[in-house]
Amino acid sequence: MPDAITPVGDVDYLLLTCQGLPIKKVGINNFNNDMNIQVYDLGGVFLGLSQLVTSTETVDLTGRNQYGVLMKVYGFNNATSAAYGVLIVC
Repeated sequence: MPDAITPVGDVDYLLLTCQGLPIKKVGINNFNNDMNIQVYDLGGVFLGLSQLVTSTETVDLTGRNQYGVLMKVYGFNNATSAAYGVLIVC
């Protein structure tokens, strides 16, 4: 089941791992409206964000040796999305 950002003001926090492998890239796709992401390590340290106006938002983590991250998904200016897919590259 895909994730969604609804109602207005909704924010999702997703814990992403690669089952013991370092994460190279995380993001979202297949959404409507303007969605954004922020990525943090498991200690809460900010790693990056994506605020593009496209149908895909990604943060490259290559070489950062992250084995788990927390991704915050939210709508720009309170935008909503009925669904979105999660991307993770190990």
